[in-house]
Amino acid sequence: MTTAPKPQRHSGPGHSAEGSDRSAYAFLAPYLVLYCVFMLAPVLWAFGLSLQTGGLLEGTS
Repeated sequence: MTTAPKPQRHSGPGHSAEGSDRSAYAFLAPYLVLYCVFMLAPVLWAFGLSLQTGGLLEGTS
């Protein structure tokens, strides 16, 4: 008696294997941290400073 071969699972386009999502985030994490520190934070800081009243030539009284 013969048995049928096991169906093989293929991960085609649009389908990811079980661990590839986690490894993708591991590769993206350093970029995202550096992006937030050097791009996003200064832009938000500058926006906050633009909302402040006063200027460089005014006194602090």
